[in-house]
Amino acid sequence: DLARCASHGVALSIPRNEATFVRRLDSQQALKRGIYGGGFLLSDRQAGRMEEALREADRLKAEKAASVTWAISDREREIIAQLSAGQA
Repeated sequence: DLARCASHGVALSIPRNEATFVRRLDSQQALKRGIYGGGFLLSDRQAGRMEEALREADRLKAEKAASVTWAISDREREIIAQLSAGQA
């Protein structure tokens, strides 16, 4: 999730005293499972900030995707018309 924020230019810093690194959750121990690469448990306040940052990253991603529109030229429209008529 931090990578998703960073890739869209959303900065987020979390104080060390409000996060802790874990390799697995207690509920995963019985099945000998873990979090691939590890993860962080966040305070409620920082989890809220993370959710806001992710929403902002998603908004920026959608904004960027919507900002590029490619138009079809008259030449390309003619090619499409010929293809549709079976004359290409």
